[in-house]
Amino acid sequence: MSKSRDIADSAATINYIDGLTSDAQTQLDGKATLDASPTFTGTVTATAFSGDGSGLTGVDSLPSQTGNNGLFLTTDGSTASWAEAGGGAWTFINSTTVTSSVSSIDITSGIDSTYDMYVLELIKVEPAATGGRSMYLRTSTDGGSSFDTSGYSYGSGTITDVSASVAISSSASDSFINLSDAGLGSNAGEFLTGFIYLVKPSEAANFVCFWDLAGLTMPTSKALRVFGSGQRETAADVDAIRIYMSSGNIVSGTVRLYGIANS
Repeated sequence: MSKSRDIADSAATINYIDGLTSDAQTQLDGKATLDASPTFTGTVTATAFSGDGSGLTGVDSLPSQTGNNGLFLTTDGSTASWAEAGGGAWTFINSTTVTSSVSSIDITSGIDSTYDMYVLELIKVEPAATGGRSMYLRTSTDGGSSFDTSGYSYGSGTITDVSASVAISSSASDSFINLSDAGLGSNAGEFLTGFIYLVKPSEAANFVCFWDLAGLTMPTSKALRVFGSGQRETAADVDAIRIYMSSGNIVSGTVRLYGIANS
């Protein structure tokens, strides 16, 4: 290479290093402006980016996270959004656990118009061993400040592995809904576990519930199954439930409240 060309190349290099104007620098500036918003041509691969992606070509934006706790991402084929899980998914709402003897288990929050169907899950609810008794249910229309003591009807059946027969219990215009006419609590260790379904409790109409419970009675270790349905005979907007024994206290157990998605 000629000496004159070597000198010219060296000068251009020095100008670039010093940040002075050069043909090479002009070409680089035209390809990428390395400031707060660079522009590239060709294919760019990003491993991560901030924001919702709406500013990137070919990347769909995500809906806002605010106020969407517990929801799932869905799409109508063109727009993404948040929604409850479909297919009748159960959503946990709250839980009450008995750690010392109580007269009742009261569910006073979480029952409203969000779901058409609510479920109370009973986990080994055990009465005190002070003689046989039944498990009752009452409703409230004022968030549990008071519970109605009249105007209930119910019908239920009980099966044990000893008698292999069904005992029927029913009543109209009673002061409670009888969940279990099984003589629980004669001995320590007896319990009921299972599900109570509440049908549209916040609808201003007759409250309806039905249940399927299983348990154990001692000392002969009889397997126990109780089932039935009940209603409140007057129209009401029910927003709280009380579970208690016909006599004596509840000494242990857990009641969980779920809402079934309106799918």
